[in-house]
Amino acid sequence: MQDSTLMYVSVSRVIPAYRWRVIRLLTKVWEFPSYIPTVKEVQVIHKTRNKIKTKWKIQVDNIPISWTEEEILALGENKIYFKALEGDLSEFKGEWKFQDCEDGTKVTVEVSLNVGIPIIKDFAESYIKKLITKNFESILMALERRLISLKYKQGNSDKIAGFGIIGHPYNLKHLETSFKMLNPDFKMPSLEFISRLFHISPSFKLYDIKKFKSKTGKEINGCFIIATFIPDMIEKDIWAIFSKVVKACKIAEKHGMGVVTLGGFTSIIAERIAYEISSE
Repeated sequence: MQDSTLMYVSVSRVIPAYRWRVIRLLTKVWEFPSYIPTVKEVQVIHKTRNKIKTKWKIQVDNIPISWTEEEILALGENKIYFKALEGDLSEFKGEWKFQDCEDGTKVTVEVSLNVGIPIIKDFAESYIKKLITKNFESILMALERRLISLKYKQGNSDKIAGFGIIGHPYNLKHLETSFKMLNPDFKMPSLEFISRLFHISPSFKLYDIKKFKSKTGKEINGCFIIATFIPDMIEKDIWAIFSKVVKACKIAEKHGMGVVTLGGFTSIIAERIAYEISSE
């Protein structure tokens, strides 16, 4: 049963790496300031085999938060427990949980906290909750990027041996046809509605290409990724579309694809962006 005096934060992310790699990187907290923007300082005060005492300073939206915490590694439970011993928050504790899944490791951090400041209590609590949530989202995102970059630096060809194909619908009619392939009874909404909804939708992996065989007989895996735009959108906001293409490439990278093919207008967008930059 949850304590009504506390606030609760839960953040999850699937990281494309083995559980032991995620845990090993997560326990090297002294490295966090070098690659996690919100973490400004971490000092290791004392460390034993399964317990570590650390001093933290983070900064989110220009608000600094400091505390000293104790972490307990309960690897038999696939968990790491942490609790603030002192600091800016009157109570701050939680746990990291690790679960194997098809795409790697699902990492979840669950936190309970109390700001403990009177008068501005209502505002402070809701605001600090947002900051703490943003901090843990930043940590998980940075861990994923770090593990991916380390995988490429190590040159592990067994893990980086696929190909990604990035494409997009040609127009709204093509988009409607795609929807009806998935649901023959689909009824297209208004163009204004579907255009805007598709524009704000993130790029995504549509399907895997398993055991693609070359002329030499060698098999390789790949995936097809949708960059969520149609060419008509390019003139309205080319930088937003360029961002979608970049994110599509990152999706391919996340799934271990070593080569990416830019299909349709995705390569044209990159060329136009490069031209605009060089013309400035």
